[in-house]
Amino acid sequence: MDWQDEFYLCPHCFRIADRSQLHHQREMLHYPGFPPGHESLKPPCDAQGDLTARAPRWFIEQRWQLARR
Repeated sequence: MDWQDEFYLCPHCFRIADRSQLHHQREMLHYPGFPPGHESLKPPCDAQGDLTARAPRWFIEQRWQLARR
């Protein structure tokens, strides 16, 4: 898959799709397609540079948005 291709990801089982849909009764997360090295592809770190999560930022930000709904 080309890095410019966007896709949708199930936050439960990580199934991907090329269009938005419900999967496991949950809205799939949208990956907009970031170029290699983009800040949103990196996991978040604290001030000392230690990882605070293992997932990329775009994934965490979308999961947080869903949790706040």
